[in-house]
Amino acid sequence: MRKKLYALLGLIGLAVSSISYSQQSVSTPVGFHTQVIKGNSFSLLAINVANTPDGNLTRTISQTFGPNNESGLVAGLWDEADNIWIPYDGGYLRVYYNDEESTFPPVTVGWRAVHHGNADMSQFSLPNNGGIFFESKAEEDWYITFGGYVNRSAIETQIAPGINVINKGYPADIPLNQSGIGSSFGFTPGKGIWDGDIVWCFREDGTYDRYYYIQDQPAFNPFGITPGWKKIGADFADGDAGLDLLSSAFIIECKGDGGIIRLYPPPLLQRQPFTTAPLAPPRPLVYPTFTTDVNGGQYFLMYWFAHNANINYHTEIHSPGNWWHLSTQTNLPNQPLNNFAPISLGKGIARVIAEYKDL
Repeated sequence: MRKKLYALLGLIGLAVSSISYSQQSVSTPVGFHTQVIKGNSFSLLAINVANTPDGNLTRTISQTFGPNNESGLVAGLWDEADNIWIPYDGGYLRVYYNDEESTFPPVTVGWRAVHHGNADMSQFSLPNNGGIFFESKAEEDWYITFGGYVNRSAIETQIAPGINVINKGYPADIPLNQSGIGSSFGFTPGKGIWDGDIVWCFREDGTYDRYYYIQDQPAFNPFGITPGWKKIGADFADGDAGLDLLSSAFIIECKGDGGIIRLYPPPLLQRQPFTTAPLAPPRPLVYPTFTTDVNGGQYFLMYWFAHNANINYHTEIHSPGNWWHLSTQTNLPNQPLNNFAPISLGKGIARVIAEYKDL
């Protein structure tokens, strides 16, 4: 779903509280996140939510931007359309949407790729746990929003020497020092910017912040350098940069041998051992989607169906350090229930907890 930059409304207040429940069943979390596409520029892009509850982050071009370009990318032949640069086979595949028949070159309407003629690219998959470069031909900045199921397990990505585009994996704030990058076997710490791997985080203004990781304090240390994450360009006196946040997609400039990067979700999102409580109601099956109101306002919508009228369904929203109660609903068997959030919030994660009413 696409949203113009100037149309975003900003944050709204939500009345929330923290409550406890009796025996309960908990849905798979769902969520959304919004990323900026810079006009006439390159942006870094990744989808931090899954199409299915299993948490697989792979999507096709059609699933990502719509089979008929419903996301509204600038269309045309490759030199005038937005180009999606997908890491592929040691290089990049450049995909675009052509919106008119062309005799020369002979290209029909649909998703096509540079140097691939009229081949249909709609079912080409984006890299699993990876990201893409988005070359925008639009004159202005705009936002694109993705919604789906939230992964609760650690994700692993193989990196190799050179530039690697990585998916953060979760639509939540993840500081560098909680990401798992620094402790991953495939990541090479260093004594400075000249020998260790570099993490490039894409920012809202279209620039990158670059970071390196010092694992051990240097023996000769006249500047008082401490172990931890450091930001390139910052004064050593600024100390650790571990609280700086990963971007939805980020780059690892691998200067070592590479290997596996293991990324972790925030603690409250991590999958817990599942034990069936004999007195708990059936687990809610929550479905994520988007909707638009009569005034054009755009919302992330989650809905599910009541099992029976003796069950309370509590919606909770995730924030760093806690799950907060938003509302409690009930309904007759097989009748729908829902909750929603304006996409102007930028991102959000929610879940539904079911428990039997006290009779």
